[in-house]
Amino acid sequence: MKAMSTERSPLHVIVAGGGIAGLCLAQGLRAPGIDVQIHERDGSPAARAQGTG
Repeated sequence: MKAMSTERSPLHVIVAGGGIAGLCLAQGLRAPGIDVQIHERDGSPAARAQGTG
């Protein structure tokens, strides 16, 4: 039986959706040094009318 390693591999997180919640999550994860990638399908911030109205 193999001995379990006590070392942790670096954590990598993918956030699907760059809306307000996704961006806040990414900032919160980056603060302690976690690697974060954000993926958004909208072509620009103006693609949806979020935050207006």
